[in-house]
Amino acid sequence: VQFAADPSGRGLSFRLHPSYGPEPAGAAGMRERDPARGMPMSTTPAARMDADVGYGVGALRGGLLTLRARQSWREAGPQHRKVGAELAYARMNLRLDVERLETAGAAAEYGVGLYADIPVE
Repeated sequence: VQFAADPSGRGLSFRLHPSYGPEPAGAAGMRERDPARGMPMSTTPAARMDADVGYGVGALRGGLLTLRARQSWREAGPQHRKVGAELAYARMNLRLDVERLETAGAAAEYGVGLYADIPVE
């Protein structure tokens, strides 16, 4: 299920993505691997639900600032929350994310990420 008020990215957007099966492999599964063994946290089929909500507003005379929140629920494995902001201006994109990863029986892990995509000519 996906909803976007405006194709330009302005306004409210919402995405709900249910899935079932083993955790994704490749780049999508890298975040949720057991660091000791390099294996997916769970190889048994499990239900998952991801929800994203965002709101985009005009910024810097032609740019777009989008505030986002994401919640991922897993039947088996870690629960993941992320909030952040992304600024798209001209051909440059900057993103700041704050994350919380919860695994049953373990202390929650936190992370902060700053990402930049700045083309160099």
